[in-house]
Formats: sequence, C-alpha cells, structure tokens
Amino acid sequence: MAEAARREFLSHRHTRSEEICGMAERIARVFRLAMEGFGRFRAESLRQALEGGQAVEREAERLTASLVALAGGRPDGERAGVQSDIGAVSQLKLISGCIEDFCESAMAKIKEGVLFSDDAFKEIEDLHAEVESLLHNAVQAMRGGEGNLSSTVAEKGRAVEMMINNFSIEHEKRLISGACEIRSSAIFLDILDALRRIAGHAVALARAAGGADITA
Repeated sequence: MAEAARREFLSHRHTRSEEICGMAERIARVFRLAMEGFGRFRAESLRQALEGGQAVEREAERLTASLVALAGGRPDGERAGVQSDIGAVSQLKLISGCIEDFCESAMAKIKEGVLFSDDAFKEIEDLHAEVESLLHNAVQAMRGGEGNLSSTVAEKGRAVEMMINNFSIEHEKRLISGACEIRSSAIFLDILDALRRIAGHAVALARAAGGADITA
C-alpha cells in the first residue's frame, strides 16, 4: 500500500515538474516578446507580453495549490522536494510580475513619446540580451541540463548586477550633463530595475535545480 502511494506521488510530482518547466519556457517567450515591443516601439507586442505574464501568474497560483495538496501527508524527504518545486513556481510568478512592470514602463514610454538616448537604448538592449541568456540557462538547469548550470547562472547573475551598476553610473552622468530628461530618467530606471529583478529571480530559479531553499 505504502509503495503504491509513493509511486503515485512520484508520478504526480513528475507531472507537476513538467508543468513548471513548461511555464518557465513560456515566461522566456513572453520576455522576448516584451523586448521586441520595446525595441520596435510596438505597443501591441507589449500588451500581449503583459497579458502573457498575467496568464503565467494565474497558472502559478493553480500549480502552487496543486503542489501543496500533493505534499499533504507525505514523509519529510518527499515534502522537501515539493517545497523546492513550490519555490520554483514562486520565482516564476515573481519574474512574471517583473516582466509586467517592464511592459508597463515601455508602454508609458511609447504613449508619452519619451525618447531615450542612443546610449541608453543600447544599454537596455545589451542588458536584455544578458538577462535573457541567464533566464535560458536557468530554465535548462530546471530541465536537468549540465550539472554546473546553476553555478553558471549565479556567476552570470553577478555579472549582470555589475553591468547594471555601471549603467546606472553612466545614466547619472547623462542626467547631470543634460543629455537625459527627468521623465526619460524615471522610465529608464524603472526598466533597469525590472531587468535587475528578473535576473535575481532567474538565479534563484536555477538554485531550485539543486533543491536549494529559494523561498526565503
């Protein structure tokens, strides 16, 4: 009886794990769509990305409830694995929220006709490329890719943080010199912050591949 229950538990957890990986891959696609909207000044693409992020958030809530129910009454060792899954879902939900923030800032930029300098625009493009690569590696780590992917993601996360800090300094110089307007500055910083948070959650997501506690 106990062995049958364990096999059923493992089967259900495998199904939930596949759903989590699928959700992570959808998040990556939504992120690409969001950047396409930003780079090509397409409000419709941004709207679609915003709706995609909201759909993932709803899915995350459903998955969390399912995982909580799955863990009920199971031994501590099995519950720990489900806890890691719940942590991964939480990070995906947070990434979705960050993408939504990115989209809202980019949509405000288009609606208000706010212009970025060539340097600022390139900084966002370069940063997006790095964060997208980081997120891709995090998803691959969840899929059971190379054993060192989690550490690779952590290292890339530190590099992204340094890049953002450097871009912030350059932005301040542009603002002081008059090359950047106040409203442009506010939107640029909002976008920078959204990308910073996406990177941080992607690093935490990769840690889930090793079963680390990422819910703190």
